[in-house]
Amino acid sequence: MKDTLDYEKRIALYNSYGFKNWDAQKKEDWLQECIKIYPHKPFGWIKLIENSILSNDFNKFKIIEKKFSNTNRTEYRVNVYLSLGYLNFNSLNSALKIIKSILYEVEHDPIPRRIAARILVKMGKIDEAVEIFSKFNSSVKAENIIEILNDEPKETFPIYYNY
Repeated sequence: MKDTLDYEKRIALYNSYGFKNWDAQKKEDWLQECIKIYPHKPFGWIKLIENSILSNDFNKFKIIEKKFSNTNRTEYRVNVYLSLGYLNFNSLNSALKIIKSILYEVEHDPIPRRIAARILVKMGKIDEAVEIFSKFNSSVKAENIIEILNDEPKETFPIYYNY
């Protein structure tokens, strides 16, 4: 119980104070401490990836991904962020590979399917995008997928842990 409370306090402190008031280095150091203490919890990883994407720092992104791959790659929300990072850095094949690796593990969160469909549309793979996204929207067809995706919420940060 003590670890859970500490972890939740860290999330609350970062989101309510640190995100707005700390400089980039303080955020980095603090989040690195979070992943050191809680390597199998997603919050620190997600925020480190988010910050690397927002600062458009591909090298930092790759370092975080490598560190994460040495722990536990089963947390689907971290993989969503990794996919968005590769999408942001215009590496569509890597983005698609990561997002596809978790699609069938996640039943109730539409975000991974939306991201996969957007990547596939960018790649010109409309039929595959329709197949993936139709699990959440049965009215999607090749003729209307771009319009439907444009009407869907955009994946802007923060996606997870935005409270």
